[in-house]
Amino acid sequence: AGRGHRLRHPKYGADRVAQIITFGTMAARAAVRDAARVMGLPYAIGDRIAKMIPEQAPPATFKEAMLPGGELRQAYDSDPQVKQVVDLAMSLEGLIRNDSIHAAGVVISDKPLTEYVPLQQKGDAEVVTQFGMDDVARLGLLKMDFLGLRNLDVIEDALKIIAATHGVRVEMETLPLDDEETYRMLARGDSTGVFQFESGGMRDALREVVPTAFEDLIAIVALYRPGPMQYIPAYARNKKDPASVVYDHEALRPILEATHGVTIYQEQYMAIARRVAGFSPAQADDLRKAIGKKDKKLMASLKEPLMQGLTASGVPPAVSQRLWANFEATGDYSFNKSHAACYALISYRTAWLKANYPVEYMAALVSSVMNTKDKVPFYVHLCREMGIEVLPPDINESANDFTVVEGKIRFGLNAVKGVGVGAIEAIVAARGGEPFASIYDFCARVDSQHVNKRTLEALIKAGAFDSTGDPRRGMLDALPAAMADGERRRKDRAQGQGGLFEMMAPDDSAAQAPAV
Repeated sequence: AGRGHRLRHPKYGADRVAQIITFGTMAARAAVRDAARVMGLPYAIGDRIAKMIPEQAPPATFKEAMLPGGELRQAYDSDPQVKQVVDLAMSLEGLIRNDSIHAAGVVISDKPLTEYVPLQQKGDAEVVTQFGMDDVARLGLLKMDFLGLRNLDVIEDALKIIAATHGVRVEMETLPLDDEETYRMLARGDSTGVFQFESGGMRDALREVVPTAFEDLIAIVALYRPGPMQYIPAYARNKKDPASVVYDHEALRPILEATHGVTIYQEQYMAIARRVAGFSPAQADDLRKAIGKKDKKLMASLKEPLMQGLTASGVPPAVSQRLWANFEATGDYSFNKSHAACYALISYRTAWLKANYPVEYMAALVSSVMNTKDKVPFYVHLCREMGIEVLPPDINESANDFTVVEGKIRFGLNAVKGVGVGAIEAIVAARGGEPFASIYDFCARVDSQHVNKRTLEALIKAGAFDSTGDPRRGMLDALPAAMADGERRRKDRAQGQGGLFEMMAPDDSAAQAPAV
């Protein structure tokens, strides 16, 4: 919702902003199943052949699956039917199968986009380019990535809860980045619920590095990925003992000192090319692109100028060769520091909230996963591990989301399976400032069109009616009668027949409720 709101912000004009199309192509397994289907073969045959292709990420290609000795190759050579299916499927591999909207890509133009690129409408309102992101970039259009992160909503919700419970307005934009309690918490690996740092491996990395500054968080975000992950021990070791760091050349010290001698970011490769080899900014960016995209032709054209520039700066040939080898080996998975810093900032903010306002932060965090109710028990268990008491749902106290009540977290009604938003709105509206006294009182005040029997059963079983003092079994048994009584009372009120007699009752419907 937040991302969509930002995209609709009326700054550049609706005719100058569009999302970017992305194309899904036919992978080998899908191609086999489709080929078998159009050949009229039973699904089981196509599925059996498809499963001969190794299941992996990224998906295996026919080139990989057809290597000598592989299951598919053996079947291809021995079974004419398999050969026929695979031959057809190989002609389909890589063809565009469907299109969708890129998860983050947005293009912004100085003129109406129709002057540059064809557009199409997706769904009711989304406008997307008909050119993919690479073609959009080749046209020289400004391509931006706008990511929608649940954690931004968690931060915003936590701040609202803090303001409501403590009367304190915390400004994230001016939050100091040196909070000792936050770093102590992260150094313990106590980062479950913290953006980017939740996984077991990431918690191990935090314990190994022992972050004490924001630069450490940026580095961990960039390093904890396939490839650079192998450099985490070196980073941790050098951080603990800076005197042991050896630089291949003194000119590298100011570039690599912040990362304790480990080359992590794309900006560092570019800085080496610019400051040490004398590259222009454009040449340095070309080097980044060449390494990242493994463009051998472009790399070959840049290697000689780089070597000459390093030599001119007094870098020995052996060191220059090591630098180039390092560029080739690690440049393709080096991370953009500005990207890592943005992620690390969100990580720090969520960690700060968990360390300094744990109850409020956890209430916001659990509320954010209510649509995936399997995650709710996980975070509720985490709350209890943190010493935070989680109170059961209560029709007289609970709201839609998890809330904070006297230093405890009250279960949100939306987290109860079988209870929808419409039912919750009806309950909160009918409750007003007057608690429900019994199941009969509830049914008399809440319309059964909004809260049906199944919803009521779910609430009773979850303990949401326990504050009335009646036993759950008794309430479940009395439910049909309570609902019938409530319906009768609403009809009487609608016909104007119930007002006089209800006015004469000393305590409205609660006084007349049968024992449960």
